[in-house]
Parts: sequence; structure tokens; C-alpha cells
Amino acid sequence: MPTDGVVGNTVAEITGEDYPLTSDKFIKQVIATGEPIYNHAYQPSRRPELELLASFVPVYDSEDRLTGVISVALDIGETKRVADKLQDTTRLMQTILNNMPAGISFRDTSRKIKFINNEGAGRLGSTPDELLGKTTTELFGENAAARSEAIIQQVLDTGEPVLANINRPANETSIELLSNFVPIYDDNGQMSGVISIAQDITKIRQAEQALLENESRLQGFLEQAGDWLWETDENNLLTYLSEGFYRLSGDPVGSRLGFAPGRAGRLFENRSAYKQAIANREPYRDVVSSRLKLDGSRWWTASSGAARFDDDGIFRGYRGVSRDITESRRIAGND
Repeated sequence: MPTDGVVGNTVAEITGEDYPLTSDKFIKQVIATGEPIYNHAYQPSRRPELELLASFVPVYDSEDRLTGVISVALDIGETKRVADKLQDTTRLMQTILNNMPAGISFRDTSRKIKFINNEGAGRLGSTPDELLGKTTTELFGENAAARSEAIIQQVLDTGEPVLANINRPANETSIELLSNFVPIYDDNGQMSGVISIAQDITKIRQAEQALLENESRLQGFLEQAGDWLWETDENNLLTYLSEGFYRLSGDPVGSRLGFAPGRAGRLFENRSAYKQAIANREPYRDVVSSRLKLDGSRWWTASSGAARFDDDGIFRGYRGVSRDITESRRIAGND
């Protein structure tokens, strides 16, 4: 509306008595009390799509007589909508972070915790609110915090990320964390702190250790029996021979890998049946063969194997076990 259509009229005269404005009420209140109203948020009755932040201030003349009211109104509707959307996004991000199976935290340049999710706080036996604003050293002492504090300081000093394994006490045992420490920079390129993401790999390490123990146990059983394990690829070339093979054959470790089992002058008692089984991807059992060892003596073995296929059914070679039968052959008169 042009200003000349507004000047000299009351709000009610401009809008009509049927549409009394909230601002008119505030103006009347200021005139009646002589007291200002600051930063009052309201929605105009005729324009509910707007959200105004308004101040109403009384104006006095030189003789301290009230002469009018100055009002300043700012439409904060869009700003509030953006703020509400940001709050919703922040709430969503907070929910995601608090339900991730990794401990996530952010420390400022003084190494004080400014954010930590539920998983990270729980590993420290606390809640996020109990940890905010404190360093790890302040919370748990120098000895317990030495490793992580040193890494954080390293990232702050160098500006380079660090990936590290950290063992942390937990109840009567300890957990192993795979932790990534990454520097964070502000819009001006200044380092603002370090974010750390720590994943508990304790169960993975325990599974790896159990696997190693099982492999060692199996290897021990095989060695007690004088046997060894082997594998070939899809071209029938050896890709693995366990330690027992080298111990019994006298060959240098690794010297047979990449060669076919039938190389090095090996003689098969029934080569045709062995080759047919491989051609048909069929298992075979106790295939007897012999070869000369480095010392010139003849070495007899019996091998059994089964074909290996991947998840797509593609042939990947053979895996099997062999036995040293030299002594039984000598007794039988086969030198």
C-alpha cells in the first residue's frame, strides 16, 4: 500500500474494524503504560502466513509527554522455517550418530570433548553430558588416557589423520578399538579440532585368534600323522603346501609353488585315472606316486583331493592331503 494511503490513519481505519491487528493491541498497550515492548513474536491476524518479530517503543517530546509509538517489525517466518528445518536435520543426525555401532567424538584444539555419541560415552562408562567440556586426561587420568591423548595431539600438531589400534580397559577385560583420528577445519581453513571414529574389533581379533589356533591345531595333527595339506589353482598349479611337505621332502620352502604336482620326475602308478579325475573335476583318493628326493632316495606318497568351486560355481582348483608311504613301500619291496 502507498505510504500516502497510510499516513494519518489508525491501523483499524486502514484494515477495517472487522480485521483488528495484533499490532494495534500492542500500540494501545504502549500508549496506556508508556512502557516499550521488545522482540515480541506474533502472527498478524490478516496475514497468518507471516511471522513477525516486533518492538514497540514510546516516543516522548522535550517536555516528556508521550507523542506516539515507533514500531519496528521483521518478518522472521523464512528464518524460522530454515531454523526449524536445521533443527529437524540436526535431530535426525543426532539419532543416526547415537545409534551407530562406532564411538564418535569431536575434540576442540584444547582436546576438550565437544561431542560424543552414546556408543562412545558408553565405552567410557558415562553419558555424553558427563563427558562434555573435559579432556580424557581429566576424566580418567594420565595413564589411561596417554595413548589417545598423544594421538590427538599428533593430529593437532601435524594436521595429518592417524589410524591406530587402541586397547582400552573394560570391566575385568579389555577391548581393542580401531580408531581413525581426522583433523577438522573451519570455513577459514583453521583447524577447529579432531574427530575420532572408533570401532570395536575385539570380537574380530578373537575370531582371528581362534582361527589361528584351529589352523595350528590342525597342522599339529597333520604333522603328527606325517601328512601335509596342499592346494592347486584352476590350471593345476600348486598355490599352497604346508610345512610338513618341505620337512619330509627336503625341498627348499616355496620351491614347488607354481608348478604342477606331476612335475619334477614324479611317477604315478595310475596316471590316466588321476588325469581323468582332474579333467572331470571329480574327487580322487590315495593316488600313489613317487619321485627322487635331493639325496637320491625315492620318495613315495599317496594323495587325495577334491575340486574347489567358488560361489558362482566356477572351478578354482583342488584342495587335498598327502601321506608319506615310503616306509610301507620299502617293506613291500618297492625301492
